[in-house]
Amino acid sequence: MHYFCITKAEVITNGFGAITSMFSKRKHKAVSPDDFMGKEAKKMLQRLLGQEPEQKDWSRHIEEARAKGLAGPW
Repeated sequence: MHYFCITKAEVITNGFGAITSMFSKRKHKAVSPDDFMGKEAKKMLQRLLGQEPEQKDWSRHIEEARAKGLAGPW
């Protein structure tokens, strides 16, 4: 699926949500293009664009565990 089509779907969905929220008590939750894609599609798109997936920084937690004397795979 082309990313441009997904962006158009986001704009249309947010537009309808804004219109319906004018007549409703509930606020509209904004939609992002990633909401229209599955996990596998997101991974494939990142690979095609050459982007690396975000890695969580666990160094602070590892240092804290070492300071407490906990054994682990690090």
